[in-house]
Amino acid sequence: MHSQKEFLINNHRDKEVEANEFASEFLMPKEGIYNDLQGLGLSSLAELKRYWLTSMASIIRRAYDLKIIDSNKYTYFNIEMSRRGYRKQEPINVFIDKPTIFKDAYKIHIEDLDYSPEELSDAFCLPIDIIENFCNIQDTSNLRIMVSYLFNIQLRL
Repeated sequence: MHSQKEFLINNHRDKEVEANEFASEFLMPKEGIYNDLQGLGLSSLAELKRYWLTSMASIIRRAYDLKIIDSNKYTYFNIEMSRRGYRKQEPINVFIDKPTIFKDAYKIHIEDLDYSPEELSDAFCLPIDIIENFCNIQDTSNLRIMVSYLFNIQLRL
């Protein structure tokens, strides 16, 4: 997200807010989800979760951030999520794809295009060990975790 290794956000809360804003826009772009959130109700959360492949809590937060629901409705949704036990375990499991593009691109750049790890480190603005560790993960987790991981690493630089 940032093009310089020297970029720093000093306040941890600012880092968290920026990471959440990035993830929300990446996973639920305003232009795509705005109409889906109109008239948001508890009964529509499950179907939105299936479609957007995000948590019900993140859908509620996105509606609040986009000012589709006000603070009272946001509080109501969060109370109901807790009351129903959805904070610990949301209903409905959804399939989350496993990302491979980043690893494939890394492999092509190293093996076929003869880039050095140092060149890729400069291009990605990430330390070599982070990139290599990320690309050698055997158990790939879902796209949201990968994006969050890379974004949080970027913020630490």
